[in-house]
Amino acid sequence: MVTPHGVIDRHPKNQRRLLQRYLVLIGAVIGLVVFCVHRCGAQENESALVRSGSLLVAIDPTTGAVQKLEDLANELSWHVNGARIWQVDQAGHGLQAKLSVEASHAGEAAITLSLHNPSTQTIETDVRFPYLENLEGGDAASLEYCFPRQGLVLGSKPISLDQEYSSRFPLQFVTAYQPGKGGVYLMTCDTDLHRKRYTLEKNESLSMGATYDDLVIEPGQTISLPQARMGVYTGDWHQAFDAYRRWTKQWYQPTVPRKQWFREVFHFRQVFLYPNLDTPGLFDPSAKSLSIASSVEQDSKQFGGIDYVHLFDWSQTPDQGRVGMYDPWHHLPLQALNQEIVTLQDAGMPVGLYFEGYLVSPAAKIQGRPDRSWQLMNKQGGRYERFGSGYDYMCPAVTGWRDYLTATVKRVEDETKANGFYIDQLGFGYQYPCYDASHGHAVPSNQPKAEAQLVHRIRSALSEEDILYTEQTPVDIAMPYQDGSFSYSLLHARNPDSPSRINLTRFAFPDFKTIQILKGDGPIGDDVEGVKLVFYNGDGLWLVGPSDNPKWFSSEVLDTLRKTQAIRKDYLDAFTAEDVAPLVPTLVEGVYANRFRSERHTVWTLYNSTDEPVSGAVLSVPHREGAKYFDAWNQAKLVPDIREGWATLSVDIESREVSCIVMSRSSVSH
Repeated sequence: MVTPHGVIDRHPKNQRRLLQRYLVLIGAVIGLVVFCVHRCGAQENESALVRSGSLLVAIDPTTGAVQKLEDLANELSWHVNGARIWQVDQAGHGLQAKLSVEASHAGEAAITLSLHNPSTQTIETDVRFPYLENLEGGDAASLEYCFPRQGLVLGSKPISLDQEYSSRFPLQFVTAYQPGKGGVYLMTCDTDLHRKRYTLEKNESLSMGATYDDLVIEPGQTISLPQARMGVYTGDWHQAFDAYRRWTKQWYQPTVPRKQWFREVFHFRQVFLYPNLDTPGLFDPSAKSLSIASSVEQDSKQFGGIDYVHLFDWSQTPDQGRVGMYDPWHHLPLQALNQEIVTLQDAGMPVGLYFEGYLVSPAAKIQGRPDRSWQLMNKQGGRYERFGSGYDYMCPAVTGWRDYLTATVKRVEDETKANGFYIDQLGFGYQYPCYDASHGHAVPSNQPKAEAQLVHRIRSALSEEDILYTEQTPVDIAMPYQDGSFSYSLLHARNPDSPSRINLTRFAFPDFKTIQILKGDGPIGDDVEGVKLVFYNGDGLWLVGPSDNPKWFSSEVLDTLRKTQAIRKDYLDAFTAEDVAPLVPTLVEGVYANRFRSERHTVWTLYNSTDEPVSGAVLSVPHREGAKYFDAWNQAKLVPDIREGWATLSVDIESREVSCIVMSRSSVSH
């Protein structure tokens, strides 16, 4: 032993005393270390401090208060002013919450929330989760946002947005970002189609997130909400969109393989067997004859091609009404219809048949249907009459209606030569909430979920070779259950809050076919810009009305239809590719561009949203040795300015006009 004087003391008693002193000292040190570890651990648990990639976030698991939110890569501290990641309304104040925050492999924070009702009373409440309130990052005024509703909203101006999870807001993320610095996003990773809505509000600061509506928690019950994710990024909203797409790849698997022939449908022609919308009808009941194929042949010449024929009123009969029975063969000869279908198919035009997802004609006598028990009930306890009192309105959550419609569509598939089956009014997910508790669903009903379950039943019953589509693009989780849909996204995108005029869902799920309706049951008329915007989005177009009537299709619209169809056919591989990107960078503010890329071609469609013509360099893209560039809109070769591996491309684009640039690999020439 070493004494305080530095002399070795070899006396056993003294050695024991010194050993005891050292043991006490060591014990004290160990105790202090344990105390510090315990306190530090407790403090960490209290603040749920998590680092994932460049994200550093601290959330109080008891209150949900966000105490820290930092982007370490960009040295950006987001000031959230103690906002809570979850909130309940006054009715939910007695709930006990359990919050968990963990790092994910994707560089995100995975956040889970469970709520327990300790009371003896049922609690019904709205729950905000995930939610960021009073978000600031640097200059609050310059903070930008992306709100992916139908009619994508991008901007930085003060705004208040609130949209339910439905066709109106089908993608599960919101994001805000500081230009040149970075951003933060929130995702609701909900694969069970809960009822919820998304909000974004910007004034002095920005708040954004999701709210689960009308959650019912019984006494003693604990419910868990779908996992939420939070992430930070360098760049703009595209990185949040990419993170969302990475998440979709974890669950997105179509019920049946996608059909390439359906993805190649761009001119979608609806025809009528009976007089409708200024057309005389293509069925002569007295002669029992049809003239569908000959009429479509003339339409094809007018439009520059028809890719698909959709028969609207094939099931209509004087004794059964228009919808409900779908058994018109005593009135419309099945053999004659099948012959017309085969003739169209031989000419390269698949054929689809119309069904209704909600409506039934009162004249339809459905065997086994209890009187009124399948019908929707509105909030007042009455019946819906959106299309007048001439129809009964079925609830898609009712098992009997699902069974009947599925069996009927399958029967018609077996009877006819049709390639596709359409279910009208499905996909919207908001227009018919049902309040009839006797149906066994929640009140009000969860429409996106009920519609998805009905569509899934029908799709699973059909042959894999045939396709199923609905009137509107459904929410993301429901997209695997069908092959495509009509879409009204451009109707909603043509407003000041959506200057890019983009259908973002088309780029989130490029294998899901969307057919744009520019005007429901009305003429395209002289809407040349609308036709061009469909082309710019890489979508198909719904064509209805007499092709030789200028009221329905002006000469300029017809010229544009022929032009856009020819370009799509020339580069069909790119326009049907899955490697797509929305709103890629351009060299001119207000000029937007989308990219479609296959092995042979890369196509950029451009839209000049400004009030002035643009002339000169608009696009700079990575150059490939031997690549050739072509102005497909004006049918002219392009000579790029190539420097340091980049090709700068110049074109002329008038105000509110589109353009199309193509890069072909060296094996392809014009």
